[in-house]
Amino acid sequence: MLNQQKFSSLLYSNQKIYTKLKNEVPTYYSESSEVNNSQFATGCIIEGKVQGSSISRGTVIDKGTEVIDSITMPNAKICAGAKVQNAILDKEVVVDPGVQIIGTRENPIVIEKYQHVTNDILANGVAVSNVER
Repeated sequence: MLNQQKFSSLLYSNQKIYTKLKNEVPTYYSESSEVNNSQFATGCIIEGKVQGSSISRGTVIDKGTEVIDSITMPNAKICAGAKVQNAILDKEVVVDPGVQIIGTRENPIVIEKYQHVTNDILANGVAVSNVER
């Protein structure tokens, strides 16, 4: 969806796309936010760094957070100081402060819906202890 040609070919083709409308407030970008090559749905609050990612509605990205090359589904919350890279967070996932979720392009980390992530998760699947806060 971040590639303009692919985005246009999907949304402006002859095949219809049916969606559920959820009219919400626009996404809020604070002065501390840093956004590059990313797509946002409505109702998000962005205070951290987002790069090369697709962010679904109602997602909160706190100050000091990095989200890189990732996808979040609706109502995810990524707390201050966390880092999410090459990951897919399903709906209503909460990532605690300072936690790192780091996958690779070939092996992204997938977090199931309604999960509360309190430990680091690395690309090799090894979870390490909580990050000092």
